[in-house]
Amino acid sequence: MKDKLYIIAFIPLLLVTTGIKGEVLNTFASTKKSEINSAEVKNEECVNNFSTNQYSFLLKNKLKDYLKTSSRSGIKPCSNYNQLNSYRRKGKLQKVKPNVGFTLDDFTFSYPLLVPYANRLLKEIGVRFEKELENTPLRGSKFIVTSLTRTTHSVKRLGKKNINSIQRSPHLNGNSMDFSFSRFKIVKNSTVTSCDKQFLQETLSKILYELKINKKCWVTFERYENCLHVVAKKVNL
Repeated sequence: MKDKLYIIAFIPLLLVTTGIKGEVLNTFASTKKSEINSAEVKNEECVNNFSTNQYSFLLKNKLKDYLKTSSRSGIKPCSNYNQLNSYRRKGKLQKVKPNVGFTLDDFTFSYPLLVPYANRLLKEIGVRFEKELENTPLRGSKFIVTSLTRTTHSVKRLGKKNINSIQRSPHLNGNSMDFSFSRFKIVKNSTVTSCDKQFLQETLSKILYELKINKKCWVTFERYENCLHVVAKKVNL
């Protein structure tokens, strides 16, 4: 009889113990799952601690800041490509080709030409950009140059398509360039994330901000056009 009582008394204890053990196992499983999810989130984090618009927000030069100097230190506006080519033959303009850190877009309203000091600045920006990406998963990625030197004719054509464009553009002087803020030529072994794009945007903006502070250029983040507008200063780089 005593044996039966012991067995009956033991059954609730066994059930309680089993229940506790089950709860412990469930908690452990939940912890493991949480750790895995946390690891997945970490993999999606940016490769640096840039916040949105951290540097691009600081690029606020106005047309009045540089138009007069740009006009004085660059070439005179040309009405067509033949005139631009004449400047190139005289050495006043140089052919721009894809280089370290950057590539060229398919130009519709401009030509891949720049005055020598602006071409040097573009190359410096490219070298700095590549160096910034050296030890990141985005190594080898490039920014995209979307516009360089324009003619009065191409400015007029652009004005018909883009109401935000201006007729007296510094692009006419051969010392201005636009970089896409929304598109990059991205090299990465894994999936490209929005954080990757943000990192590239702010890395390029940081480089331009530093050059601006060092009085090598003027820069404007054109939000409506989603581009970075750069006007080179005639300085020894």
